[in-house]
Amino acid sequence: MPEKMPRVTDDELYMSNTLTIRTESRSAYLEELQKVVPQARALEGCLLLEVGESVEAPGTFVLTERWRNGLEYLNEYLALPFYREYLSRTEDMYAAPRNVVVLESITPTR
Repeated sequence: MPEKMPRVTDDELYMSNTLTIRTESRSAYLEELQKVVPQARALEGCLLLEVGESVEAPGTFVLTERWRNGLEYLNEYLALPFYREYLSRTEDMYAAPRNVVVLESITPTR
């Protein structure tokens, strides 16, 4: 399923992605996730990348991400070979389209 990104700007990007993986693909998806997350976290523009799995709905993953620049994320980071490979390898594992929500922080900065 192609990733549908909401409109982003050259400001910081804060988003939540809910990914629903088919039951029979969960283990394979976890393997792919373990490969891609450290690479994404190592990128200079990655400010936060956390992944959790629903306790009540195994196979439902929530990724919380902060990137220094939304356009940089969309135009540069999503085009990197490791990320394209991850998308290609996991595309058939989804049980539903990705749900990407751009957020605005409501908590004060430190």
